[in-house]
Amino acid sequence: YTLDTMRKINVRVGEGVTPYTSQTMVQTLPKATSAKGTSMIESLEKERRNSLQEERERFESSSVSNHRSRYDVREQEFVSANRIRLHVYDLIAESAVVPLFGVFELPVGQIFNKLNSGLHTLGTGAYHVGVEVNGIEYAYGANEYEGITGVFTCAPMTAPGFEYRTTIDFGERKPRFTGGRSTQEARGILHGMASEYMGKEYDLLRKNCCTFAHDACVRLGIQDEEIPTWFRNLAEAGKVTQDAATSFTSYFEPSDEELMASASRRRR
Repeated sequence: YTLDTMRKINVRVGEGVTPYTSQTMVQTLPKATSAKGTSMIESLEKERRNSLQEERERFESSSVSNHRSRYDVREQEFVSANRIRLHVYDLIAESAVVPLFGVFELPVGQIFNKLNSGLHTLGTGAYHVGVEVNGIEYAYGANEYEGITGVFTCAPMTAPGFEYRTTIDFGERKPRFTGGRSTQEARGILHGMASEYMGKEYDLLRKNCCTFAHDACVRLGIQDEEIPTWFRNLAEAGKVTQDAATSFTSYFEPSDEELMASASRRRR
């Protein structure tokens, strides 16, 4: 206790009441031998100790609780699995029309989507595909700007300019190449892919939204055999056809050596 506090405490010694002062405090306190004086001092000291103990316990309890809640949130952020879904769209919005001769409008969106529905029943079709990871949809498209990624994001099932058709739900998965920090790792994987899929590199048959979605799914831990092929097999068939046509035409084209030899013979 401070001197000012002790001055205000009256300790009964015998029959009288002796106030503490700076001069008498040291001398009087040891001489407080009566039962009443000793009991009051012990009571005050015990109350002070209990108050300090309660304050210490409240502080420790609050600190442990805050630490655990922060740890639980961080643990949930790093360890929880990723929810992965593929959203498939028709390439043309249902409402798309083309004016003809200024007289009527051709409903190209409806026509294309009906044709695509027929192809869908056959296990193929032409589609736009986005991959949703933890509530954010990522997709790939073309642009004309050098050094600008073609990867963009949107709210799930709302890709602009397309008509939503269906969803392929893979449930919750952990990335294949992680140490358990799946949520942050998935974000890093997709952000890293942005530098690999530039807008000017978009190719309708070889590097498109379907190949991006397939690549993202594999990197996020989905086995290749789990990913349906119907949303991308038409582009792959086109790629094979294009490669075959290129090989066929090049077979009949003369090589550079043959062209040079032919030019040399003509000059003679």
